Amino acid sequence: MDAPRGETVDLPDGRRLGFAEVGDPAGAPLVYFHGNPGSRLDYATERGHEALRAAGVRFIGTDRPGYGLSDAKPGRGHVDWPADVSALADALGLDRFAVLGYSRGGRYALACAALIPERLTAVGVLSGVGSPDMPGFAHTYARLVRMEFAFARRAPALWTKVTNSNVRRAKKHPGVVLAPFKLVLRDPADRAVIASYGREFAGSIVEAARQGPADWRMEETNQPDPLDFDLDEVKLPVKIWHGTADMLVPIAQGRHLASRLASAELVELQGVGHLHMPERLAQFAAELSRTTPTRPSS
Repeated sequence: MDAPRGETVDLPDGRRLGFAEVGDPAGAPLVYFHGNPGSRLDYATERGHEALRAAGVRFIGTDRPGYGLSDAKPGRGHVDWPADVSALADALGLDRFAVLGYSRGGRYALACAALIPERLTAVGVLSGVGSPDMPGFAHTYARLVRMEFAFARRAPALWTKVTNSNVRRAKKHPGVVLAPFKLVLRDPADRAVIASYGREFAGSIVEAARQGPADWRMEETNQPDPLDFDLDEVKLPVKIWHGTADMLVPIAQGRHLASRLASAELVELQGVGHLHMPERLAQFAAELSRTTPTRPSS
């Protein structure tokens, strides 16, 4: 199979939302939310398709506004995303579906759980960025990560220039966009994923900046800001997977997030870092897809 480059659907306000489907078209539907940077192409690859097809999952990767094929939405927040997801599901003929948010995408999965619980069969968060109400949240990050956040926040024009240059060069030399991540992801588990699947991840990062990196920078700089939705409104069960060797989003964030949710199950992945091969991702997607749908209480 040639990996799909993606399609768009028209949203009620006239914007377009980009997505790509892989896996089993007759399988249980799961909508995937990428990290930052990332795009619908994270697992829309031949290897991703084969793993997800074998797992029996209809996997729908999305682009958030301003990423990939999705039109920007100025001033958007987490609370705007569930309506976009509902519109996508309607266009695809989906009544209910599972959601899985990776890294920064985890917050968007939780926003869906809070605001459109009636549409969801299961909610998963993989290596998710935690809740900013965690004591000492910003300092859980490695020093190099905090420096990157500060660079994006304090020198936006220079950050944008450097990022655009890296993205242009990465179209011929994919390792360019992975170099900053390698400085932080030094654990053997992440290095193994980069060696095996790094070119695909690099392609997804390049696609994230198709329209420029404005939304990438926005999500980079507002991680410590208070959430614009109430985590206490998340009543559905949430499955959280988080690697104990994660050097980008430390497991302390996953532990705190699990403690903040009414019905969360935290699975600590021993020796696992922040990145995930398609085969592991497919296992988690299959587990969510097999979850018995639960109607939220009124």
